[in-house]
Amino acid sequence: MLNKKKLFFTIFLFYMLLLCFLLFSGDLGFNYTRYPYQDKFLHFGAFFLGQILVFLTGKFKSFIHYFCYSVFLILPALTEIIQEQLPNRVRDFSDMLAGYMGILTCIVLWYLIKFLHKYFFLKER
Repeated sequence: MLNKKKLFFTIFLFYMLLLCFLLFSGDLGFNYTRYPYQDKFLHFGAFFLGQILVFLTGKFKSFIHYFCYSVFLILPALTEIIQEQLPNRVRDFSDMLAGYMGILTCIVLWYLIKFLHKYFFLKER
């Protein structure tokens, strides 16, 4: 039976496969004109969620954990490089920036919540 950390790592791996599938798939028929910056919010949210899954896997103890997280960290830049070569795709620096901002925002919020929980909710009364 899987423990929680292995379960979240497995979900993270499937999530990375989904991101790669969406990168290499052709035109998905998704229209980004519903509201301004919709594409940027999708990149932000996708990498924010991926970073949450990384935190839920716990501390890295094996090479495969380090390798997968390294791939995840270069994925925003790698996707934009690859998109330049794919038909019906456009390379956009702001998409990459939105992905890294999602990762960075998740890291800041994660440690802020941990700090607040530790110093305001775990004190003896």
